[in-house]
Amino acid sequence: MAFDSRPRKFTTDQQRVSFAASYLSDIAMLWWQPTLVDSRTVYSGDWGEFVDQLNVYFGQPDLAQASERAYTHSRCTTTSMSTST
Repeated sequence: MAFDSRPRKFTTDQQRVSFAASYLSDIAMLWWQPTLVDSRTVYSGDWGEFVDQLNVYFGQPDLAQASERAYTHSRCTTTSMSTST
């Protein structure tokens, strides 16, 4: 992803959110649009919150990949726990 290939370009969460939001379209853009046009809408700019909200409203973009990552992470955690005892 762009964040990984150019980490110095996106140093803050707000920069990441702005960049990612620029790629929203259709229903996702309609969901985000009030944040852009209403000055009373307060958004903290937290990247994790933005991603969580996207997942809540629109689901995992690639559920198979997310499941694989979770499985791999759980195996790594289990392996490191068993070797440290």
